[in-house]
Amino acid sequence: MVSGPVGAQDKEGIYIISVIGGTIHKIRDDAYSASISADGSQVVFLEHGAKEIWEMTPDGEAAHQVAPRADEVARYSLPTWSPDGKRFSYLEFRQSAGNFAVTLLSRAAAGGDPVTVLDNPNLREFIYMPGNQILFKLRETNPNPEDANLWQIRVDPATGKPDGQPRRLTDWSGFSFDWLSASADGKKLAFLNDPGQSDVMIGQLEKNGKALISPTRLTLSDRIDWPGSWTRDGKSVLFYSDRGGRFDVYRQTLDERTAQPLSTTPEEKRMPQLSPDGDWIVYISWPVTKDLSAPAEGHVMRMPAGGGPPVPVFGVKGYAVSDAPGSVTHNLLGFPDFRCPSRPGEPCVLAEQDDAKKQIVFTAFDPAAGKKNVVATVPLPVDEWTLSPDGSRIATTSYSFQQSIIHVIPTNGGQARDITVKDWIRLISLTWAADGNSLFASSDSSRGSTLLHIEMNGDAQPLLRNGDDFF
Repeated sequence: MVSGPVGAQDKEGIYIISVIGGTIHKIRDDAYSASISADGSQVVFLEHGAKEIWEMTPDGEAAHQVAPRADEVARYSLPTWSPDGKRFSYLEFRQSAGNFAVTLLSRAAAGGDPVTVLDNPNLREFIYMPGNQILFKLRETNPNPEDANLWQIRVDPATGKPDGQPRRLTDWSGFSFDWLSASADGKKLAFLNDPGQSDVMIGQLEKNGKALISPTRLTLSDRIDWPGSWTRDGKSVLFYSDRGGRFDVYRQTLDERTAQPLSTTPEEKRMPQLSPDGDWIVYISWPVTKDLSAPAEGHVMRMPAGGGPPVPVFGVKGYAVSDAPGSVTHNLLGFPDFRCPSRPGEPCVLAEQDDAKKQIVFTAFDPAAGKKNVVATVPLPVDEWTLSPDGSRIATTSYSFQQSIIHVIPTNGGQARDITVKDWIRLISLTWAADGNSLFASSDSSRGSTLLHIEMNGDAQPLLRNGDDFF
């Protein structure tokens, strides 16, 4: 039995492959992460964007949901049968207001409430081992959040509850321990080592944005680099990077191999963008806490584009995270966040998550004067968003295995519209074209990402694809 993405568009499904002749038989659509019990009688799997866990027989019959649907800020991962087939365990990820929680839960196959095996924000993967043991990996904390190590805990096979304290097995550096797999006797372990890194790339657009020529790497560090925006003359890129140990803001011209740091203050800084009038570089900063935990609030900051000390514009609540700590994309997205249009005289827009009302609140602001007024609210989930160059429209989308829909919301309170992206799913980034008449996005897949040019009618043209991920 295999499960996961298949075909040109990575459609999820669960399949039986015959060991004699290699014939493939699909037993369920839009399902993945399947685990078959040791006696081969039952299968647990994920559905509906990792929001639901289901169970069925190996021939696809008697399918039923076995865990409550996850709410707007949660998702499930790795449903796995215990060796005796009487229980299954899974991870629950919860992300809210800058906090990232991970819990390993265990449920009886016969039903009932789950029990907590582990509760640790650095927990990522687990597998069952002989002797009622669970092997799992924990990400390390700062200053080495990219590293992970292996731990083990004994559980009661009848109740699923932990039987003792976790025990560290490795204390290594430079390992990620991805895709754990153990031999049947538990004496050998296979895993993937995949240290994360990101770079800022540049390329020349031609044919009205429908062709990308000569994409090249701009940043040359071996750390995490994420783009912010272009300077007004198009000769430099503003970006943020952890090359100095924490995220800071930088500027690099297209013909240079090194970047210029823009600020030397000790805060964490992200998303540098040029203000609409070109006078300021605007970014979000957060204090670095003593225990390296997520700070409760930060500030939108501005500094003169020509150089000078930064000053706060206003405070923001929460800490933006888009993935688990230690992931290369941990500090890429999330809320609070902001965008500035390129048209002079138009306001920038701040996006904040309101957990109580389960929505994203978009507020216009002037980098010199502070907050102005709420221009839109959008129900959760919102995974990606962008502001049009003239500041008149906000576009949002959510990661989906079924269909990609881009919601376009006018900032003046006008009628919203939806764009259904044809033939592409799993969008992981979104931005407007310079003329505001189309969009660019990346589509995630098991073979890497595809950079897309998307017309307002939903037609999508691939610009670049290979084994890397594009954001």
